[in-house]
Amino acid sequence: MALPTDTKSIFRKLRKLKEKNIRYSSHLDNYRFYRLSRILPKGLQIKCAPSFGDLDPSFLKKWNKTLTNTSFQLLTLLENQCQQYVDNQLLEITDTESQLKESCSNQEFEHLQYIILSNVNHLRSTLLDKQNKKRMNVQANHKKYIHRRFHSKRPTIVPDTDRSVVAPRTVVNPSDKVLTDPQVKLLSRGLTFCATPR
Repeated sequence: MALPTDTKSIFRKLRKLKEKNIRYSSHLDNYRFYRLSRILPKGLQIKCAPSFGDLDPSFLKKWNKTLTNTSFQLLTLLENQCQQYVDNQLLEITDTESQLKESCSNQEFEHLQYIILSNVNHLRSTLLDKQNKKRMNVQANHKKYIHRRFHSKRPTIVPDTDRSVVAPRTVVNPSDKVLTDPQVKLLSRGLTFCATPR
């Protein structure tokens, strides 16, 4: 089918617009999924710590809550901006479709629309597969994070008032040889102890 140059350029423009719209719609779906699932993607997790001394746990809790809320506000801002792009693209797509329809016959227009639709459906299916895999990974990582957060091993606390003093390990000597104090002290550090070179 030989098409005029103007019709070809309008067709290419419409195809690119529809593909771009599918990509932005995929981004929009991702943003909505993250927001509704209360999951922050890595790129939007704000990580910063106060730069002074030991802090009260209640202060740190408020600090982290503020950072999390700010990250979700950024996510909502991105979602709104993406929605605006999608809406603007739909208006441009409608306008370009009407230009294409005016520049060719009805049969040519239907054929061109079919070509665009098959390309768009293929792209949509590819993006949907990637999106599902990504969401499964994100949810699995989020569950691991929650599990680690609530089931973390607490450090053992030495009951002595002076925490730098740790009870020495018992050294058992099955041989007949009598060990000197420095040898016992060295062995009490454990079998994995390695002296640092001078």
